[in-house]
Amino acid sequence: MDGDGTDDYAVVTADLGALTTGTANGEAATAVFNLHTGAGSIQFLTNADTDGTTLVLPVLFSQLGLSSSSPRIAYHIVGFGPDGSAQVVNATAKYNVFTPAISQGMFDVLAPGSSGQETVSLNAAEAAKTPPLGVMVVEQLNNSKHEVDLISVP
Repeated sequence: MDGDGTDDYAVVTADLGALTTGTANGEAATAVFNLHTGAGSIQFLTNADTDGTTLVLPVLFSQLGLSSSSPRIAYHIVGFGPDGSAQVVNATAKYNVFTPAISQGMFDVLAPGSSGQETVSLNAAEAAKTPPLGVMVVEQLNNSKHEVDLISVP
């Protein structure tokens, strides 16, 4: 966030009981840790559909120190397996949480086998500052287990 190339915050999902009492309770929570101060906060449970493979980790902008005068983040992803393994995505993306370069938040409720269509718009001025890598389409409760589509933006 401060542009020095060092992570400022970590957003993680972990067992709520383990995080708050040291004893697991089976509820997944989204925690935000300030890597400079060590302070952490939990505002939401992690959203995951039964038998799904996609987790949604909601956070408040304020948990990340963001405001309308400081709206941009750079982020990257690391996944950890239950066996201690790690998978690092070797890319960093930039994003304006208040004025995204690409429109977002479109929702369709579809019957099985049907399709939907959405119009996506580009904010060229913001795209110059936070170039989008693409669009992520999350398809929750998709029986094919193909729950996420990544569409590259040229």
